[in-house]
Amino acid sequence: MNGLSAQPRTRRAEVVGSLLRPPDLVGARKRLESGEMTQAEFKAVEDAAVRAAIELQEKAGIDVVTDGELRRYAFYGHLIEAFEGFDREGGWAIPFRDEKGEQLILKRPVVVNKLRWKRSMCSEEWTFLRSTARRPGKVTMLSAQQAAAYYDPEKSRGAYPTRDDYLADIVDLSRREVDELVRLGCTYIQIDAPHSDSTSAVATTRASSTPKGTTSRSRAFSRRRSSTGSCSSTTTSAREASSPSCIYLKTGSPSSAW
Repeated sequence: MNGLSAQPRTRRAEVVGSLLRPPDLVGARKRLESGEMTQAEFKAVEDAAVRAAIELQEKAGIDVVTDGELRRYAFYGHLIEAFEGFDREGGWAIPFRDEKGEQLILKRPVVVNKLRWKRSMCSEEWTFLRSTARRPGKVTMLSAQQAAAYYDPEKSRGAYPTRDDYLADIVDLSRREVDELVRLGCTYIQIDAPHSDSTSAVATTRASSTPKGTTSRSRAFSRRRSSTGSCSSTTTSAREASSPSCIYLKTGSPSSAW
């Protein structure tokens, strides 16, 4: 190896995002929302889907397993559903394309009122995973930087005059969640999609190519990075010694397509 000694490395396979929701779970959620199914009936379907997701990962030899984020309506659902103050579909929309090339529109949440705690974001996910999985498990949490996308200067300023005011609450609530997960025995927390230097560089490049006089989400993203750069470390710093964390760097789908 060109005179260089080989350094031992530890590699492991993990799921970093959501697993595909099975059709019976998708149907059950729709029936729950329409009032055709009770919460208890829905939870039985949801629990079965999560057990199957854990079993799938273990049979595939995945080293660290998750619940597939199946209890969330979207990857950020644990945040939106745990606090009062969000309009679930009131934010700006993102176009995607399905496997047939047809366009799909994802309506993003937006904060419109002061955030108020309703329930833990991830405790149900973790305690069920802890009691079911035979392999090490982890919990995924949204980064404060990603949560910044749910602030709109027009729609949100009645609740929070600035994005920094909103993020201060997000960081405080997230740190409390980390503390609770550690208390429940969680030793691995994944922080999703913090915007690192590399992703900021991509955004800055895109912003610089935007025609003069227009505003792009990339430019807005580049501006707000200065106020969110330390949020992930702030969120987890109180528990660094007792609970390892993983940072999931996501740079894909810049054109909202796959």
